[in-house]
Amino acid sequence: MTKEYDIVEGVFYITNVCNLTCSQCMTYNDMIFKGHFNWADYEQDYTQWGSAITISRITILGGEPFANPDLINWVIGIRNIWKDCPDINVCTNGTYLKNNPEVVKQIISNNVWLDICIHDPVHYDSVQQDVEKIIADLDFEKVVTANHDIGYHSFDVIEYYSKGQVICKISKQWNFSKNSTKKIENGTIVMHENDPEAAHKNCAAKYCNYFVKGKLYKCYLTGVSTELVQQFNIDSNSKELLLKYKAYSPGDDVSNIANYIPQCSLCSDKTDSYPIWPLATTKVKL
Repeated sequence: MTKEYDIVEGVFYITNVCNLTCSQCMTYNDMIFKGHFNWADYEQDYTQWGSAITISRITILGGEPFANPDLINWVIGIRNIWKDCPDINVCTNGTYLKNNPEVVKQIISNNVWLDICIHDPVHYDSVQQDVEKIIADLDFEKVVTANHDIGYHSFDVIEYYSKGQVICKISKQWNFSKNSTKKIENGTIVMHENDPEAAHKNCAAKYCNYFVKGKLYKCYLTGVSTELVQQFNIDSNSKELLLKYKAYSPGDDVSNIANYIPQCSLCSDKTDSYPIWPLATTKVKL
């Protein structure tokens, strides 16, 4: 069957909840952001998407995906629908792995790898030890690459392979680029007012399209926009612009999803990255 469209990277956003407090978190999970999403509630929608589009790379993300008790159902469900996708991963901060070894093994057994992004140096050694303990019964090879470059900054990466397939990567990602927050004023998130085309041009994630609650969104900000305006105070101009965005439903024409949109103006137009550690001890409160 010929499918209608190919997405470069499809991100399945499955929870607003995260245990960390990373400054400039692109999906605002450094705040007290509530809500997990269950696979069964949106399985029919994603089954329809699977008939219409191919995805070159799939990332299952939050928040912290391991915070969602339904994670393994997302993994199995997505893999069953996109059987031919060559690259499916769960992106995690790694801090939940120690207490979820069987879930980790289930993920790997479904031909899905772990993309472990360490956001605070204090976690680096312990998470590496946790991973190697969990996969100890696999015949794995460990490869270390220094200064892996992703454009706006570089970092060290440890890769684990089993039977020629990657099963896990650990990277030092404790530098973030600016998110859509210009400032927080009187308990309100005030977003940027930039040229949307310029902001889109410099966006490191402009080809990462988000699936949230069965619908497809241009990006991370539009993806969390409904939840964001429901749970937090957003400045009136930004809120109005976010609410104007129309997500794609199964069956919609998505051929223009790679283009910039008016909502791009709400994000930073800079490519600089900044250290986010040491992490704050409490969540941001508005």
